[in-house]
Amino acid sequence: MSLYDSFLFFVSVGPLWNGADQLDALSIVQASDATGTGAKALAPNAKNLDQTAANTAGESFILECKAADLDTEGGFHWVRLECTEAGNTGVDEVSVTLVKINGRFQYDDMSAVTDNV
Repeated sequence: MSLYDSFLFFVSVGPLWNGADQLDALSIVQASDATGTGAKALAPNAKNLDQTAANTAGESFILECKAADLDTEGGFHWVRLECTEAGNTGVDEVSVTLVKINGRFQYDDMSAVTDNV
């Protein structure tokens, strides 16, 4: 993720969400590789987020982070969204979309990739 200026997760509680359940946690975690090695919390700028009140079908959340918030000097270049519901009593569904913003590519390198001179 450090190759982008920022990123966001769009999280939507599905239409079949069981209202007796509650979304217990919603957070971004950073890691040093794709398998989650050394995972640690990342404090995002969360919009519309009350982490213990998501219990209604159709609710949505946006969690935003800047690449500068990642511990890249410590080798953390990977992120994942953790979304949990510990007391599942029925059907619960959540969809997640990751949006990467402003890729950091050198224009000089793009000509080699596209065969444009």
